[in-house]
This record gives sequence, structure tokens and C-alpha cells, in this order.
Amino acid sequence: MAYNDRGLNYIHKCKYEEAMRDIERAITMAPDNQYRSSAMNNRAVILFKLGRYKDAIKDLDIAIKLNGDNYLAYGNRSLINKNLVTFKSWGKG
Repeated sequence: MAYNDRGLNYIHKCKYEEAMRDIERAITMAPDNQYRSSAMNNRAVILFKLGRYKDAIKDLDIAIKLNGDNYLAYGNRSLINKNLVTFKSWGKG
């Protein structure tokens, strides 16, 4: 989980390239679905910050499939979907 933790630190510092590198290592090295789900959620946060909303939602869907108790993934997916609806409604004006 060290890669996941370090990746989170990079996210908080807005160093998304470094964060992505560590989070992807965390995903591949995760010992179980719970850790992999957490890392997928964190990668989704990076993707969201980079404006890759559909990719972020895909990661969150996977995170939820891996661990149905991952409340952060549910919350993040809800926030991204809400933002997408808001962005689409702006284009109608």
C-alpha cells in the first residue's frame, strides 16, 4: 500500500503524473480486491482532475465491483455524474 499512500500525497500536491505512476503500481501490486478497489478509486480522482470524466467513472465502476463497501467510490462517482449533468446543462443555454 506504500505506492497508494505516496500516490495520494502526490494528488494532494497536484503532481498528477507522479501520482498516476504510483497508483498504477498500487493497482498491479494490490494483494486483494479491497486494496485494488481503493487504488482504482484514487486513480479515478486523478482522471477526474485531468478532465477525463468517462475514464474516471469506468475506474469507479470497477472499484465498486471489486469492493461493494467502498463508499468513497460511490461518493466520487456521484460527484462526477453530477458535474457531467451540470456541464451538459450549461451547453443548452
